[in-house]
Amino acid sequence: MPFGAAVALVHGRAFIDQYCLENINSPVIQNLMRRVVCVDNPELEKDYPGKWPSEVVIKTKTGASYRCRLYSPKGDPENPLSWKELIEKYQSLSLPVLGKKRCDKMVAWVRNIDSQQTITGLFDILEEKG
Repeated sequence: MPFGAAVALVHGRAFIDQYCLENINSPVIQNLMRRVVCVDNPELEKDYPGKWPSEVVIKTKTGASYRCRLYSPKGDPENPLSWKELIEKYQSLSLPVLGKKRCDKMVAWVRNIDSQQTITGLFDILEEKG
């Protein structure tokens, strides 16, 4: 958890491409990791596993404290990803495997899923070379 939190603070997100040796060895991220403390909160855990609430508290050197509580993490049905966010996440995971051409074709296919008669077109894209 400390690594993911530190990476998200530095890069604005913690997707798979942020989990790399460069970030693992980063003095900035290592410094932030030492300051991340994870604690159980029975109040937040009482509805688990139906809900996945979380709370972040940031305390500054001056003593100021900033708190944010989320009851539904991004991507849950109650807090869904936007189409743009969904595509960004999909591409971050699939581009290294499928390449840009096939990724773009997959996005176009899914965008028009209501007009697709079968899913064979999806498999055709996956079977393409390169």
